[in-house]
Amino acid sequence: MTIPTPCDTTIPSETDHSANYLEFLVKVGERQAVVTNQDIYNQKGALIARQGAAVDREFSRKLALHKLVKPLEDQIDLAKLLTGADILSQFERMCQSLPDVNSMHRHLGFQEVFAAAFTSRFPRVLAQKLTVLQHVNSAVMEQDLLCAWLAGLLAQEMNFAENKIQAVILAALCRDLGFLHLSPDLMDTQDRYTEQQWRAMQCHVVVGKMMILRIPGISTDQAEAILEHHERVDGSGYPATKTGEQLGPMGQILALADALAAIRIKKFQAKGRNLRDARVFLQINEVGFQSKVVQAAFSLLRHSALEPSPVASQLNISQLKTTLESQLAEMRDIDEHLLQVLNLLIAYPITKEKRELFQGISEVLILFKRSGVLRLDLVQWLQTVAEPPSPQDLVDLGEMELMITEFQWQLTKVRRYLESFLNPEFLTGLRPEEFLVLLKKLQFEQSVILS
Repeated sequence: MTIPTPCDTTIPSETDHSANYLEFLVKVGERQAVVTNQDIYNQKGALIARQGAAVDREFSRKLALHKLVKPLEDQIDLAKLLTGADILSQFERMCQSLPDVNSMHRHLGFQEVFAAAFTSRFPRVLAQKLTVLQHVNSAVMEQDLLCAWLAGLLAQEMNFAENKIQAVILAALCRDLGFLHLSPDLMDTQDRYTEQQWRAMQCHVVVGKMMILRIPGISTDQAEAILEHHERVDGSGYPATKTGEQLGPMGQILALADALAAIRIKKFQAKGRNLRDARVFLQINEVGFQSKVVQAAFSLLRHSALEPSPVASQLNISQLKTTLESQLAEMRDIDEHLLQVLNLLIAYPITKEKRELFQGISEVLILFKRSGVLRLDLVQWLQTVAEPPSPQDLVDLGEMELMITEFQWQLTKVRRYLESFLNPEFLTGLRPEEFLVLLKKLQFEQSVILS
């Protein structure tokens, strides 16, 4: 299921491709020397820049309008490139700020295998791209590094040979380099993407594959894994909506590692949670990934020696129980609203957008049912939690918060499907008023921070 159109139509032109990367190179040039390593010509044979020219704003304006004979990255040198030793140093600093990662890394004995992935010298163009990414968005680079570590652990848990584990680690580290050839605002966006940005953002995997295949030593398996790292077994991913066995194991490892890294940094960090708490995410989302990869993740967390994070015991438990009960009631209301959307869809003509929306809502409804979040006995259990709660009750309350948070995320996806369906170009002559009413209802009014 692609939302809302295939990204083939929004892949940047060759001129845009160079112009976008130029923007990032100019930013790097503000911190270190970035110069041309040869004379640069356009495809008509005209000299555009001499060897040794500085890549600055004026250079960018001059070059951006031309199609070049050679790829831009082949004709640019940076004064200092990231090395494998730099990457490992960055990972050690990450371990200092993420104690659960540090504990797992050492408890599972992954130090030597992980370090081995960075002993060989990076190909020059790859080192350049990683350096640029580090300079222009260190937060994305940090998440990519965490993803690389998680992907390596998953590959090891699945009994990959050591050279294959190293290949997985490198592919995971490089999986977002395609963003460097798209509009810079896609990496800077903190809020929700607009419809146009969402379509463009999906292209980073396609551009990433195209770019990585040009680098010596990169295998087709690694490039394909980069292309597939946002695909899902149930067909809800992008860019090609592949399903099941159409997907390679390396791509699925990257997909799950990518999701876990995002959860750890974007959701867990501010709440003091650790990777062990990702079990709830795996339980809810296991149908989206190949079973063998999910089982490897469960096994890793089981052997991690990490304990689940309880809800902070100093919270007002009575207020907490009331808030959770309200959240669960909202979940039941939203379940009813989603069913109403499905009923309304029946009267609409069959289109690709309708099929996508129908499938997306159906998948979320199934997740609701499978998780047990709609069961009334959850409310009954909340009412029996004593004050002060037992240690196990604190853990269970923490898992309930994680479950509700994950379904809030699932709901944002449904809203995106519905907003895409309501795009005027898909609804010419139709009356979407009832959908708009339901769209407004499909949101959580309550907000709760439990730890």
